Amino acid sequence: MGQILGAYTSSAALTRSQNRIDIQHFIAYRTSAMNRPTYELELAALAHAVAHPARVQIIRHLCRFPAGIHAADIAAILPLAQSTVSRHVRVLVDAGLVQMRGNPKRATYLVDPVVVRRLSTLIAGLAASLPGPTWSRR
Repeated sequence: MGQILGAYTSSAALTRSQNRIDIQHFIAYRTSAMNRPTYELELAALAHAVAHPARVQIIRHLCRFPAGIHAADIAAILPLAQSTVSRHVRVLVDAGLVQMRGNPKRATYLVDPVVVRRLSTLIAGLAASLPGPTWSRR
């Protein structure tokens, strides 16, 4: 992925506060340049969204509530400040893994099962490209 991201250095893709690649801008740029997102870009964007243990915890918790739950309920399960939880939820929403319903002050958040299954499919495709016997957990 370093080769892909290395070619893109527009200031629109760099957040000023953290100097990291903004995946959504990057995908929009690459999508417009190639007329479709690539497997690698899609996997990179979704992997970035679940790259923090708190985000994985949030997704697992939301999976237990198909109708969705409020942000305060999400914050109650994590030993993090409300503002930190909100930031993690925002990353998940931006990636499409979580949907926000209602107004931002009292929004309900729920997992988008289609996107979660797509992430699973992308990872399975990556694993399928490995040579040799299938890896198994022991």
